Amino acid sequence: MYIKSELNHTEIWYDVEITVNTVLSHPVPNTHIVGIYRSKTGRISQLIKALTHLHKSVLTAPTTAIILFGDLNINLMQETTEQKALRAFLITDREYTQLIN
Repeated sequence: MYIKSELNHTEIWYDVEITVNTVLSHPVPNTHIVGIYRSKTGRISQLIKALTHLHKSVLTAPTTAIILFGDLNINLMQETTEQKALRAFLITDREYTQLIN
């Protein structure tokens, strides 16, 4: 897959690597595509802090669609403390929809 983006921003926040690409014309207009990697040893609290920082500093436009993907090292099919915390933050607090189970 090839995407030309206006914004290509990679940072490591709270031991979580996050890459943000803002796609302005293709494949979906005005969309942030965010790739995230959290190591197996990273704490869920650090991931949530990084996501909070990301939303406050980069993903500030409420009308721009956001696609999050990557390796969070959390089994979303198994109900654990980490899974519950991530779902609460993304689905309950931020109103994301999980597209892939």
